[in-house]
Amino acid sequence: MSDKAIVAKNHKCSETQMRLTTRIADIQSKVAQLEEHIGGLSSVFKSETTQCALDKTKKEDSL
Repeated sequence: MSDKAIVAKNHKCSETQMRLTTRIADIQSKVAQLEEHIGGLSSVFKSETTQCALDKTKKEDSL
């Protein structure tokens, strides 16, 4: 393999590595956003579950 071919192949590999690195960073950012969203949903679910339990207790106490 000639020096030019090796340089061209290395350049192509570097470009591919940069694209993959960028894509990985994008995916990691999206995962972080999803984790944050899931955390918020979990908090809402816990709050709603607690409120339902309190409402049920109040209803039973009033009977």
